[in-house]
Amino acid sequence: MSLAKLLAIVDLVAVFAILASPILPTKVIMYCAGYLILKGGLFAITSYDIASMLDVICGIIIMLLAFDISNGTVNLIVLLYLVQKILLSFVS
Repeated sequence: MSLAKLLAIVDLVAVFAILASPILPTKVIMYCAGYLILKGGLFAITSYDIASMLDVICGIIIMLLAFDISNGTVNLIVLLYLVQKILLSFVS
């Protein structure tokens, strides 16, 4: 299993955290947000990739979602972005 597919599986957990955010504890959502921020930050530093910077932004938005500071449209955009990224990781 490649690293990209392994990271895609963990991204899938973040997608489930977004979908289940009304019933999940804040701590679980914060772990998913922290993962995206950390992963995006590390890859952004090493590769200057726009997708990595978008991961950081998604992590920040998920962090806001954990504290009920959210917008449905923005959450949907984040969700769709992560899903397409997961699908592309599994296809390639």
